Amino acid sequence: MPKQPIKKKIEELRQQILRHNKLYYTEGKPEISDGAYDALIRELKALEEKYPQYAAKDSPTHTVGAPIPEKFKKVPHTTPMLSLKA
Repeated sequence: MPKQPIKKKIEELRQQILRHNKLYYTEGKPEISDGAYDALIRELKALEEKYPQYAAKDSPTHTVGAPIPEKFKKVPHTTPMLSLKA
């Protein structure tokens, strides 16, 4: 397979996964099953391993979940959250 279609396929997979991350984690409206999502991740990871020149540090294969929505604000706790103490 020529290099440009591989690069394009990797970019398309990344965009699909990022879209599904947003739908699942941010909007709570998943459109595909966990198995279908896992298959997309496996396909992307395999391509990134085979073609490391197209791997990106911010690839969905290197992250978990999605960014925290802005609707969540920091609030003070009336009782200390000791389990979160570093």
